[in-house]
Amino acid sequence: MLLSFIIPVYNCEQYLGRNLDIIYGSDLDVDDFEIVLIDDGSSDSSAIICQWYVAEKGNVVYLSQKNQGPATARNTGLNSAKGEYVWFVDADDKIEASIIPRLKSIITADKKTDLVSFGYVTQYPEHTKQMTVVKETYYCSGIEFLQLPHHGNYLWNNIYRRAAIGKVRMLDGVSHIEDACFNFQTIINFERVVVLPDIGYYYNRLNVNSISNKGCLRDRVKANEDSFKVYKALYQDMLNAKNGSHRALLQKVLNFNVNAHIFTMMKFDNVRTIRKYIAQYKEMGLYPIETTGNKKADMFLHVANQEWLLLLILKTGVLLKKYIYSYKHRKI
Repeated sequence: MLLSFIIPVYNCEQYLGRNLDIIYGSDLDVDDFEIVLIDDGSSDSSAIICQWYVAEKGNVVYLSQKNQGPATARNTGLNSAKGEYVWFVDADDKIEASIIPRLKSIITADKKTDLVSFGYVTQYPEHTKQMTVVKETYYCSGIEFLQLPHHGNYLWNNIYRRAAIGKVRMLDGVSHIEDACFNFQTIINFERVVVLPDIGYYYNRLNVNSISNKGCLRDRVKANEDSFKVYKALYQDMLNAKNGSHRALLQKVLNFNVNAHIFTMMKFDNVRTIRKYIAQYKEMGLYPIETTGNKKADMFLHVANQEWLLLLILKTGVLLKKYIYSYKHRKI
């Protein structure tokens, strides 16, 4: 079997059938592919939709589990997959069917291709944004791919050779940036990557129920915990790396992402939270943060690496917000 579509399913009845119909409408023989659906504890009619496709189609695998998050669901699907290549697709997104012949041609011509990456379109409520990494087909190693600007850290705009993934799995229970961690842990060891200028995927930011669109306090706590777990895992990989170029890349990645994490916490979190994570990054030797190579990010380092200044700015902002709120709600 050539390709396994691995699709975690969680409360996406509005989009699921459309997505599956596009796959079945593509230029793939039924014997060339399978669809692995992992119902991650849906409470809507998603399970019924999945079971209908199982009954109607001969190449659908349906797996059900209690809600454990997308990373664990994808691991379940990956453990079941039989295809030579896997494509991680989100149930509320959709593939571009016209890229299928291109992908099939590449992976059948060279079975040593570890990864094929392609462009995508992000769909927002009022506009779309197209992202392509290269202007023409580009061949490189995995580490060269990870060094490309704007390569992205997503799963769904790549197909992976399953044997090249080996025993690497996503961090169980992690719901934020788990794809970035998986990509660095796998692609860094890939020998042959093909990058296409073609659009192959539509990323849906219209679904208000998706994890990426949530913003409540509980989700902020989870996002911070997940980010730290990811960076801790990559830090261990950096320490264990025997290849100097791998170690240097992971150090650069960690510098950039710890910087970005602190910047995000400044926008959305409180003094206690920032103190907590700075202390943990200090223990790992990741704070103060070294230069990232990104001009905008390195400008923020002048603030991020001065903990007292960082906390002073945050406290001042909190006091200012309280003053503005009390002023607006004052009794006249």
